[in-house]
Amino acid sequence: MEQRHGHDSDEALSARHNLAAVLYRQGRPPEAEKAFRAALTARRRTLGDDHPHTLSARNNLATVLHDRGRFGKAEPLLRAVAAGRQRTLGAHHVETYAALHNLAAVLARRGKDREAAELFARCARGYADTLGEGHPKTRQARANKERLRGQRP
Repeated sequence: MEQRHGHDSDEALSARHNLAAVLYRQGRPPEAEKAFRAALTARRRTLGDDHPHTLSARNNLATVLHDRGRFGKAEPLLRAVAAGRQRTLGAHHVETYAALHNLAAVLARRGKDREAAELFARCARGYADTLGEGHPKTRQARANKERLRGQRP
């Protein structure tokens, strides 16, 4: 692929990103993390920080870090994804809410319950407005907010 299209061609970068996703699905998180880091570095270099492919690579790396319990490493990545999606898609886009929901999940795992609950509530309102009250994403965001409320002393 790289010989045919070039090391940093969109095709080569997509192939590397897809390989990272396969490694993750195969239950090989250390290898997936390394591959997602490389994909993110290449996407940032060739496309810039706010390109949708760069934001996806950053989000996927954060997902691996989250699943590996490395919440402190995932948080700044997810903050960057949320900010980038707000800049490029707007504050009321479904993908922006998805990024905020992912960030809220990491914040909850880090014990930042107040900020997490606020983000879950924002996502629930946004999902309700864009997808409808009964949509699974709306219900999930509300359930996550209520779960946090139930854990507070």
